[in-house]
Amino acid sequence: MKKPQRKRIATKAGVSLAVLFIATLANAASIGTVTELDGNLLVARTNGSVKVLGVGSAIEQGDVLTSRSQTYATLTLVDDSSVTLGPDTNVKVERYIFHKDTPDHDGALLGLAKGSVHITTGLLGTRDASTFALATPTSTIDMHGSSAVIEYIPSDRAQLAWHDTSPVDARQSYMMRASYSTDRGNGFVRMANTVQLATVFTPSAPAGPRAPGLYVQVLDGAILVTNSGGSQNITAGQFGFVSNVQQAPVIVPQNPGLQFTPPPSFSSGTPQPNSSPKGAVDCVVR
Repeated sequence: MKKPQRKRIATKAGVSLAVLFIATLANAASIGTVTELDGNLLVARTNGSVKVLGVGSAIEQGDVLTSRSQTYATLTLVDDSSVTLGPDTNVKVERYIFHKDTPDHDGALLGLAKGSVHITTGLLGTRDASTFALATPTSTIDMHGSSAVIEYIPSDRAQLAWHDTSPVDARQSYMMRASYSTDRGNGFVRMANTVQLATVFTPSAPAGPRAPGLYVQVLDGAILVTNSGGSQNITAGQFGFVSNVQQAPVIVPQNPGLQFTPPPSFSSGTPQPNSSPKGAVDCVVR
């Protein structure tokens, strides 16, 4: 009588191992590649390894990418979204799901801990059933169908806010548990659109030192910037600023000092020669 029970236990164990193996493969699957690079780009993987990336290196879900000084790097994701990191930038792929023919549960959530990025959304930004969001320590940005330059200058305290968390917890940790509403039951959340009036605040003159906070420049389309203080739509040609998670996002009347100047060849899609070895190699970061 015990043999069938042992067989059932063995079968369940085999199924569990198979599910775990499939999940591991899914987590390690490439979601994009490094297509342009000038300088040094590092990645910390979920398995604890740290690698130096080159043109052609794969990007995986859960990767934490760090660009060194004077480095620019473009990541092209499988939905044709483009993410270009500026110098001294830290970005995490919190979650990324894309299915070309079944978009109901698709979406991307990136986390910007510090530095600057230029994001142009691909197919994920053109479909109502999917989202493309960027979480920062002061707010969350809905990037649906847009192109924008975004820079976060951390304060000394904010630099300690980077956590290895799940997508929902990531938003909570970045935004100090700002309130949000669930948009769909697929693991992605869209911030509640509770608009509040705010005084226009110019953080500093473009030539002077800038205050810590989030700076945005919308190049195409429109973005929605939201935190516990409120929400603000920012459209093409406009600039925005968020000083902290409690202060509502505001539109500023001029460029508040945003500078994002990758090498000229980046715009043509031509990788930089001799910028970095192809592929990824193990290294020790000191």
